[in-house]
Amino acid sequence: MRVTGYRVQSGVSNKGEGAPYSMGAICLLVAIENMKTKNTTVTGKGTQGVEMPLTEEGIAQCEKYTFPVGGIDLDLVLDQKAFFGELKTVCVGVKPMAKAA
Repeated sequence: MRVTGYRVQSGVSNKGEGAPYSMGAICLLVAIENMKTKNTTVTGKGTQGVEMPLTEEGIAQCEKYTFPVGGIDLDLVLDQKAFFGELKTVCVGVKPMAKAA
């Protein structure tokens, strides 16, 4: 997967008691997928940036890498985690891409 970087956002919640929070996201470059549904059509060529939630463990692993413009190829380690009452796919780590056989 082409990884262009990661980000960590932290602060104090505006809700309830104002609890501190920290959340990460890994930034990926993926191919644009053409699709058509009953009400929507998406067409295009090239790539687009997307983000995926990134855990604390994933953040620690991303800190070991430098991300030049255009990104680097890394394998993502994925898991399922509960976020705001929903099960989401999250990145829990990264590692160098396996070499093709």
